[in-house]
Amino acid sequence: MRRYSAAILYFVLYDLAGVDPMYQFSLDAYNEIFNQSIAKSPKSDNLSERITHLNDYHTYSVYKNTSRGLFEAHKLLLSLQICIRILQSANQVWRCRLTPANPS
Repeated sequence: MRRYSAAILYFVLYDLAGVDPMYQFSLDAYNEIFNQSIAKSPKSDNLSERITHLNDYHTYSVYKNTSRGLFEAHKLLLSLQICIRILQSANQVWRCRLTPANPS
């Protein structure tokens, strides 16, 4: 069962401002997407299934809604950031810092 906090997705969006200052997302807008995800995701009486449905629906909804306002070159970056942050939260990826190679 995959469980991760919706806050992870919000901070992915928040960090996009470092890529381009034009990418600034409000918490109110994010809350609207979150509330829509709760309302529109598949229902289940089983809590584990419900959480899985919510996570899947919300992750896709965040990507879909956010990518509409991104330059094409940044859509892949958004996908990568979402994947890495979710995997980091599950301790499936080491935290590392990539540095540029030494220029010759």
